Amino acid sequence: MLKSAFNTSLELLLIASQLCSVSLSYADSQGVSRSTDLSSRLTVTVDPRIELLATVQLLSDYKGFNGNPVLTQFDFPYRDAVASYFEPFNDHPAVKLFSEMSQQGFWYGHPPHAMLHLGPPPDLEEVVAYDPFVLERAGGRHKLELFVNALRDFATESKFMDFFDANAEAYGNMVANYLDQVPRDYIADLENYFGVHQRSYNVVLAPLFHCGGFGPRIDRGEGIFDVYNLGGPCDVVDGHPTFGSEARIRRLFWHEFGHSFVNHLTDQNSQSVATSSKVLLGEKVSNEHAEAQAAEFVSEHILRAITTRLAFLHFGAAAGKTALKEEKTAGFPYVATICVALENYESNRDRYPAMIDFYPQLIQVFEKLAQEHS
Repeated sequence: MLKSAFNTSLELLLIASQLCSVSLSYADSQGVSRSTDLSSRLTVTVDPRIELLATVQLLSDYKGFNGNPVLTQFDFPYRDAVASYFEPFNDHPAVKLFSEMSQQGFWYGHPPHAMLHLGPPPDLEEVVAYDPFVLERAGGRHKLELFVNALRDFATESKFMDFFDANAEAYGNMVANYLDQVPRDYIADLENYFGVHQRSYNVVLAPLFHCGGFGPRIDRGEGIFDVYNLGGPCDVVDGHPTFGSEARIRRLFWHEFGHSFVNHLTDQNSQSVATSSKVLLGEKVSNEHAEAQAAEFVSEHILRAITTRLAFLHFGAAAGKTALKEEKTAGFPYVATICVALENYESNRDRYPAMIDFYPQLIQVFEKLAQEHS
């Protein structure tokens, strides 16, 4: 039943792209959806694939990423209900296998990225070929398939979809509350700034994830991508998870979707990124995961500088200064320097039509910073 509803959500998105409206839905077995005129390529959902993964993560020994929690730290009725309902499955093979894989580098954004290649539970069919990097982080195709098979069994044995369907009203309220904080089309801000268009934009509200989130993308071929913003609650109000104020949602919208515009450009400059990051990170460098840490360090700085510039450009100097201060406080000391470089990009779009044309200049910023620190 859910499978047809899942396909219905995809059909609604295709219809929406033709009618210049957007399917804003939570993917329950009834296929409930809402529409608005914000953008023809935006969906907002609570996704059963991500909830299944998050449930297994919650039951596991998942320690997060570099000491940073990946699951919500809030206590609220929905989280308690998940823990209570699925407690009999604490020792399920899916839980044990994820605990093992997460300690070997299958963590942070990689597990949810893997889930986005699959159809709905309990079948979890591979509907899009796995990204090679996802396979690498999972320990290879065989290991990932073992985990997905275990997830199928977990979903069946625990009657996961019964639990998911029973919470359809709660999911719908999350979507509605989120939409109340999205007054304008942030997609246009991103596409105009980067000079690139994506196939679709998908916000996935994940009540068990941490505040913040992940920004994976799914390759649809010929340079076309479905991009995602997966995030957890930033507060709990009267027992209900909320996903941030209008300003915070805007910032996370730009940031998480922005990863789909930035990360691959950083990867294309991996050698320079690794060299400069090693100097700038100093004692913080992890020998075991140095390459991934370097890419994250550079991408995060660049992306946070871009969202800061977007705040300046669209909401004025006060909003921009606030954003810059927040990034410095969050531990990103080079954002201001990158912002200066980005002003050159903004003033010379005839020379740099898209961010890919300017990205080497940003990589040079890190090279110069590393030289200054040597």
